[in-house]
Order: sequence, then structure tokens, then C-alpha cells
Amino acid sequence: MHPRATIPLEMLSESLNEILMTVKFSMQYRKSYDSEFWGVTQNNDGILGFPSCMLLFCVVDTLGGYFEGNSEFKINIKGLSDPQIINNENCSHFYILNSDLFNLNLSNGEIKRLYECRSSLLHNSVLTDGVILRETNKKDFIEKVKYDGKAFLSIGIKDFYYACEDAVEMFFNSPVVIKEGLKNRSNFHYKSINYEKGLCELTDGEFWGMRTS
Repeated sequence: MHPRATIPLEMLSESLNEILMTVKFSMQYRKSYDSEFWGVTQNNDGILGFPSCMLLFCVVDTLGGYFEGNSEFKINIKGLSDPQIINNENCSHFYILNSDLFNLNLSNGEIKRLYECRSSLLHNSVLTDGVILRETNKKDFIEKVKYDGKAFLSIGIKDFYYACEDAVEMFFNSPVVIKEGLKNRSNFHYKSINYEKGLCELTDGEFWGMRTS
């Protein structure tokens, strides 16, 4: 357990808010601030889109994972006749995008494409074919667009950030979370500090870490 957290949800809250704050800083930075390094001009200036998208996908994955196996939490998926629950297939964590937390209306194929993009970004640091990043979209934070007759899923980073910010707030205000009734994550793996080997004593302002000597 993190020394500042008395219950797992406190750690989760701090972790998710740190992620959102990091994305916020990434969006405030512009490559034109270091134009020589990035080789950008006023016409192709931009924010730090790749790390922002990686972290926001982590937020989606996290929120979806906490509802895994919850038969009372059913989500409508475009093109599927029956509402779906989030199961043990990792890509189904992204079903959460169609829930009240995010309010999208994606098909199963589109959700799989986004999860594949998430995996490619996290493990290979590149987007998958058919997905593009923009600072903002015209309507939804994930929407379909066409370029030269080809269909793409466009992710508007700033829109995605605000959607995740709202979703995290809704998550922690939902009755099932307040009552600690998340079925699949009700029992966390507790580790007493006494059983951790090599952990240094922490004071205010220090980071959790291993001894180096």
C-alpha cells in the first residue's frame, strides 16, 4: 500500500489524477517552444500528442478494468444485439467508452481498433493504420473522418483529455464506487510494508522506491 493511501481507492484517485495532470502539462507544451529541436514551423506546430494519447488510453483501460466481470454493468455496443459486459478479454475494457462515463457509440470493430492502437502505442510507440491524432475534433473525442477516400478514426487529444477528466470524476462519484462495491476489484492485493524488502523509510515529499545502498 502506498504510504499516503489508507484504502486502495485513495491510491487509485491519486494515480489517475497524476496521469491527468501529466497530460495537461503535455497539452500546454507546444513544439514551437523548442522549434529547432522539433524542426517545426508555425504551420506544423503541435502539442505532445503521443504521450498524451498513451496516458489517456491507460485511463480508459483502468476504468474499464474495474468493471470486469460485473454482470450488472452492461453496455450497448453498436451492431451487437445484446448489451455486453466487460469480460476477461483485455480489449473489452474499452467497452467502457460506450458507457455513461464516456457516451460514445462505437462498434465492436472500432473498439478493437482502438485497443490495438493502444497496444501499439504502449509497446511499439507508433499508431496503427487507420488511426490519427489531432489536437481537437469537430464533434466527439473519437470520431470517424475521411482523407482521400480512406476512413480513419480521429482521436482529438484535448477532447479526449476532458472526456477522461469527466469520466474519472463520474467514476469516483458513482454509488458502486462510493460503497466499494466494485465486484471484480473489491479485494486488492495488500502488501504490508513490513514484508517489503529494501524499502526506505518515507518522509513527506519523498518518492516510494528501493534503497540504493
